[in-house]
Amino acid sequence: MNWKSGKISSFGGPLDDPGERLESLAFTTIYPYTGREPEWIGKFVNWFRGHFLPGTAPATLKKSYPSYKLQAYLNPASLYFATRQTGPSSTNTMWDQNNPWVTLTLPRTGKSVTLQRVTYGPAEHTGREWDVSPQAMAILDAKVDEIVTARDATAAEIKAAQNYIASLAGIATPEAAPTVKIPSTPATQGVFSTGISIAAWVLVALAGILLWKGKKS
Repeated sequence: MNWKSGKISSFGGPLDDPGERLESLAFTTIYPYTGREPEWIGKFVNWFRGHFLPGTAPATLKKSYPSYKLQAYLNPASLYFATRQTGPSSTNTMWDQNNPWVTLTLPRTGKSVTLQRVTYGPAEHTGREWDVSPQAMAILDAKVDEIVTARDATAAEIKAAQNYIASLAGIATPEAAPTVKIPSTPATQGVFSTGISIAAWVLVALAGILLWKGKKS
């Protein structure tokens, strides 16, 4: 596909903007997933599971914030993107592991990252072509509204990204995952007003958020 260059920002996860946490994911709304997000996430037993909060975090999030939709359940440490360039169309009837991949490059840093599409967006009025995971922003060392270039990901790049995503889900893979920037200290901001500590995903699912938030501010 002839992907367009364009401005970039980030989205997804339980620390996303409050309004974004109430958004579902494109191509899932015609299925009865609303209110059953942890159940739907649990049906994936391959590397694709790593796109979502790990372990029991989805169930805990659902209990604490029942109004949150699938976008809030995305794992900020995963490698995903949204763009208007891939839909919607009659062929996009299900959002799953068969969705397309893209490799984005930030010319300012020369850094690249390979991502899988997870939804349709960002809103046209933002002037952006790409929304990506907080981890992708950290890997690119990108600032909001910087312009990235895009191309189809190679088979090797897709395999490496799948291996990394699988590692987030606790699925062993023979190949090494790509190097990812991890903050030296975990984020202290939480979304669980009940005070529940979920160290397993604070250290992994929020990887890169401190770095990215520092650049956004």
